[in-house]
Amino acid sequence: MFRKRFSDILRNSKPAVIIILAVIVILAVVLIVVSWNNNHYNETVRGTALDFWGNSPNLHINGQSIPFDTQVSNILIIGTDKREMSSNLPKSHRNNGQADFLFLLSINHREKTIRQLHIDRDTMADIVVLSVLGEESGMRKAQICLAHSFGQTDAISANLTARAVSGLLFDVPIAHICSLNMNKVPEIVDFLGGVTVIPTEDHPTIDSLLIAGKPIKLDGKSAYQFVRSRTNVDDGSNLSRMVRQKTFINGFFQAIGDFTNKNV
Repeated sequence: MFRKRFSDILRNSKPAVIIILAVIVILAVVLIVVSWNNNHYNETVRGTALDFWGNSPNLHINGQSIPFDTQVSNILIIGTDKREMSSNLPKSHRNNGQADFLFLLSINHREKTIRQLHIDRDTMADIVVLSVLGEESGMRKAQICLAHSFGQTDAISANLTARAVSGLLFDVPIAHICSLNMNKVPEIVDFLGGVTVIPTEDHPTIDSLLIAGKPIKLDGKSAYQFVRSRTNVDDGSNLSRMVRQKTFINGFFQAIGDFTNKNV
């Protein structure tokens, strides 16, 4: 499966390979060549995306079924906070890390446009609950980030997260998933030679050099703190952190472009 292979590659690869894959993804988005294919759920998650949404995907809004535009493809990008666990501990179906970062790219092939949606990890949504044996035991209303905690593999957790995001957005189909552990950020940023950001506010508790409106190049460690810090930063909310994450994404895309111009 595309999703499983891509997730495994990102998790196990060196920064150089991750950068190349990131370039491929970004170029695919920019050139609008992402096709509506390979949209199958991992078989362990019971069925395919086609089974889940039906032969003709529809949005369900206020009791009405509205046909989804098949010229639109959605890509879900997940940043997880999964930490390494001791190999001596038994594998669990209910402790696979949370989705700290959720970003949906919506590509309209007809209009050649791209829309972005940054989803708050604290958004309440219906998520699939797995039993201790890994069987689906129902749904519950919870923070959407917790959808990823269920599942014994990253592929299953990513697909369960996609189901939660889809349900939150009136059953919008998600064609592809890219899942990456946030602890990869320092390696990637350092490999790029740093990422320049323009903070929207002063952030003295992260770094006294982070001054509103003043461009600053972050190394890997600083970038990680910039996108991950929450406690004792700004108002301590995830919404404030999302502003910094969006600022970083803009700088990251620019750094990718600079990297490709020099090396590709």
